[in-house]
Amino acid sequence: MKAIEQYNNPAHPAAGYQAKVASEGRDTRYYDDNQWIGIAAIDVYQRTKRKGYLELAEKTYRLMMTGFDTVSGGFIGARGI
Repeated sequence: MKAIEQYNNPAHPAAGYQAKVASEGRDTRYYDDNQWIGIAAIDVYQRTKRKGYLELAEKTYRLMMTGFDTVSGGFIGARGI
């Protein structure tokens, strides 16, 4: 998990992982990329029961839900914020 944290962007409305290392400046956070991180984190959590992976999945879920669009019937696009 240390490697991925260098991409963490804690900006509002929810923290998530951006396309480039955060030390190089702010960048786009893509919903689909973060969703894959969340899926992988849930998989590891189910196998290991290590709470850090559950927290990682919850973090990516919070970001994903900022893109929820009720007008489009619940669609979440790929490009984040």
